[in-house]
Amino acid sequence: MQKPDWQRQHLDSGVQREPSPDGNRIILWLPVTVDGGARQWERISNVPGAEVVEEAGVAATAATAIRAQPPSGGLLGKLLQKLRKSSDAPTWILPSGDSAQQIGERQIDLLLVWSDPVIGALAEAALSTRWPNATRRQRLGSNLFLVGGIEPPRQESAAPKSVRAPLPPAVAPTAPGGNPREQAEHLLAIVRQAGDRQREAAVLADLGVACQRGGDAKSAVPHLEAALALARELGDQALVSDVLGTLGLALAALGQPARAVELIEQGLAAARASGDRFQIKAALDTMGQAYAAGRAPRRALAAFDEALTLARAAGDRSHQADMLWCCAIQHAELGDRAQALGQGREAIGIYQQLNHPSVAMLTEQLQKYASGAEDARLPAADPGGAGVVVGGWSTSAPAPGAGPGLLRMAYTAVKSMAKFVGSGMKTVAPAVREERLRTCASCEHHTGVRCKLCGCFTSVKTWLPHEQCPLEKWPK
Repeated sequence: MQKPDWQRQHLDSGVQREPSPDGNRIILWLPVTVDGGARQWERISNVPGAEVVEEAGVAATAATAIRAQPPSGGLLGKLLQKLRKSSDAPTWILPSGDSAQQIGERQIDLLLVWSDPVIGALAEAALSTRWPNATRRQRLGSNLFLVGGIEPPRQESAAPKSVRAPLPPAVAPTAPGGNPREQAEHLLAIVRQAGDRQREAAVLADLGVACQRGGDAKSAVPHLEAALALARELGDQALVSDVLGTLGLALAALGQPARAVELIEQGLAAARASGDRFQIKAALDTMGQAYAAGRAPRRALAAFDEALTLARAAGDRSHQADMLWCCAIQHAELGDRAQALGQGREAIGIYQQLNHPSVAMLTEQLQKYASGAEDARLPAADPGGAGVVVGGWSTSAPAPGAGPGLLRMAYTAVKSMAKFVGSGMKTVAPAVREERLRTCASCEHHTGVRCKLCGCFTSVKTWLPHEQCPLEKWPK
């Protein structure tokens, strides 16, 4: 028997459906009245990818549920709300748009049960026969029931029993490079199996970023749109900002520049609303790249300059150097040679302190720019010949020549280096890399694929000798 069309499932009165971008999911909210007349809600959802078990025309699949309670009115309600906010319990958004705090642990001993339409609507008596030891049998719709108190169908990859269990550490491939896209796809299956929507939103964003930076903007868009819907629903402003910026870059690569800039501007507003300085500087970087690609140097310079200030305040040396070079490019665009040279030299000084392998190449290009050389050709940054990726923005290198083209090409080469870490580039010892990965895996800012503070894929960054943790957590 095939799974029913979850989106067309007829539900009983009082059962509310939560919109889901995934047609293979059904998410329902049930009102529950508890002792004292307090109103709670129960959120029930199927486990994506779970096996469907059929017997005698009755089908079942694993489900999970959580209880949540919105804040009550009055002084006592406000006090309780403050106390809950200080806890680590997840917050959910009800279909009404109100927020509610999770109460207790997630239930995993549940099944969603339905019957083949050919044999007619499912009767509760059939549930008693099939699951005589069940502790709960509740009708949700004309042909849909929830059965509780039993073990869900066994699978090779059983769902974790707690949504707060840590994600598996970053994949540690035996060869340099890793594959962030495959990593994200693997983690997405895990968090969906667990029914963890917060992590699902983050990993969907990772998958979209991996597709976008890999040059597959078309595949990136649906993942990013799904991540955006979940992030907005969960009220995660930092993630909303991250997704909006990357979605804008993907749409720009698909030939939608006006929509791209609109989304990137929304992303910066969301970052400012989150108050996360790392997210704000990342959003400003994305904004600068957008304006730079659109040949709006004054606007790009303003964004890069503000990101540079935040990078300095955060002590993020690598991002400082990147932003200094980006500012130099924009000054060159505006014909301000002295400023371009000054910031270019400052950037090289930081890259040199970080032992960045691009120092010699950057120095050579800056010297050619200073001398007014008419032509300087770098080795192709992208062996595939499909263009380059600058700060996530897919574009093509401008024709080389005196002026900003020299500096743009140099920056393109710097940002492309990490993509080819497996092609003979010097790497750290495997033991050093493993220690870096362990540090990232235990960090609250790591998604399982990316660092939320610098935006880098850790499966690649941890191999590079010149890279550092933005919070200086990696062993020296």
